[in-house]
Amino acid sequence: MSILIILGGPIKDDITPDVWLTSRLNKAVEIYPILKPDYIVVSGGDTRNLGKTEAYIMKEYLVKKNIPPNIIYCEPNSINTVENGKFTYNMVYHNEKYTKIYVLTSDFHSNRAKMIFKYYYKNFKIEMIESETPIPKIELDILKNKEIYLIDKLKKILI
Repeated sequence: MSILIILGGPIKDDITPDVWLTSRLNKAVEIYPILKPDYIVVSGGDTRNLGKTEAYIMKEYLVKKNIPPNIIYCEPNSINTVENGKFTYNMVYHNEKYTKIYVLTSDFHSNRAKMIFKYYYKNFKIEMIESETPIPKIELDILKNKEIYLIDKLKKILI
């Protein structure tokens, strides 16, 4: 059995996915018929206090794209990547029949997310899936530099 975990991301003021999150969700729609995961977990809380969680908005988006709602589970409490790892693990850890855990996030974010998920999911096989982040190069470079800094901090905490 397999599970696809999709990490949350920015939400626009109109309570729709912003560009990073849209790219993650579109990647999920693209790979769904290929991977055929048994379950999908969408992970993200109401980080901007808009009245809807990232997870709920993500589920709505995927259902509109013909992903069956009965296989999508929401993790609505996390507000960062560490909590994405911890809280999704708490949803699936008791069920080691999952042979594969796929984690979908943005290309610039994949290395840090991988560190976190490998920390929590020690007894599971993890495969990272990246979505391309369609933003200007200068913005992407800023995000990549921030990730380098955060990875360095994580190494001191998780290792």
